[in-house]
Amino acid sequence: MGIYYVYVPTCVRKAVKKFPQNWRLKIAEKLRELETNPYLGVHMQGRYSYNRKIVIRPYRIIYFVNESKKVVEVEEIESRGNMSYDR
Repeated sequence: MGIYYVYVPTCVRKAVKKFPQNWRLKIAEKLRELETNPYLGVHMQGRYSYNRKIVIRPYRIIYFVNESKKVVEVEEIESRGNMSYDR
């Protein structure tokens, strides 16, 4: 499978900085796991079916795997109530 680059946009990084320290560590651990196993998360349903999610209760990591570029693009890391797909 190889090594993937995990891209986290600046706006997502800023949001994660507001989370409690223990949750930030758990999220960082999962993001490191995505470098070697980008299909760790489960497929989402409906119009978001091209995305995958990892649940670290109460947070969700929503991401997309670009296989041709070997990039995992993180789209959101938020609590379930704040996710754009939940609105």
